[in-house]
Amino acid sequence: MRCTSGVTASADLIHLGMDTSRDTIVVGILRPGEEIPAVDRIFNDEASVRRLVGRFGDRLLLSACYEARVDEPLHMRSEPHHDGDVRSSAT
Repeated sequence: MRCTSGVTASADLIHLGMDTSRDTIVVGILRPGEEIPAVDRIFNDEASVRRLVGRFGDRLLLSACYEARVDEPLHMRSEPHHDGDVRSSAT
C-alpha cells in the first residue's frame, strides 16, 4: 500500500490504510498517539465498510486511503465527500 510514507500519529486524526481484494479489505488503523497500527480484516462490501467507519465517532477525524485492485474501473472507486461520508463515484 502506498498511501503516504512516514505517517505518524497526530493528536487528532485516525489514519486508515486499506488494501482491497475481491472478497476482503485489510485495514491498518493508526490511532492518535500510537506508533504501530492495529490490523483488521473485513468483508469487501458496503455494510462492512460502514460498520468499520462507524466504530470511530467523528468521521471528520478519519484520514483514509486505499490500494484498489488493478482491474477495478475508475468509475467504481469510492471517493470521500465533504461530509465525511464515503460514496461510490459510480453513475
